[in-house]
Amino acid sequence: MSKKRWKEPRLPAEKIAELALGIFKGAIFTDAQVAKSDWYLLPIIFMPLALLTGKLRKEFAAHPPAMLCGRMAEALPRSINGYPIFVNMQIIYAQDTKLIVALYKKLRAATEEILETKSEGTDVLQS
Repeated sequence: MSKKRWKEPRLPAEKIAELALGIFKGAIFTDAQVAKSDWYLLPIIFMPLALLTGKLRKEFAAHPPAMLCGRMAEALPRSINGYPIFVNMQIIYAQDTKLIVALYKKLRAATEEILETKSEGTDVLQS
């Protein structure tokens, strides 16, 4: 019996754009927003991590995700050390995480450029 080679799951481009925009707007929380000193809280923040069974735990260890995220609208009404708690989460692997980060940086740069222009006194709404 031959073993199948693991292939990293990929997201469609629309989903990547949606995630980048959601992170930018604060509608999506990621593990990157958790201080390294608080990483021990990840199984509490992202509760499905605490519920991984033996087989899933081994697969998770063999192929760790590059990003975990949850929708703020779905967060529980409680928090731990200021972090939201999610019963649902999304796992993002390395290739898609790189694309999300790149889009996020573009959104941030574009916003900073717009705000910088506006702060220089350009007001297109004055008549």
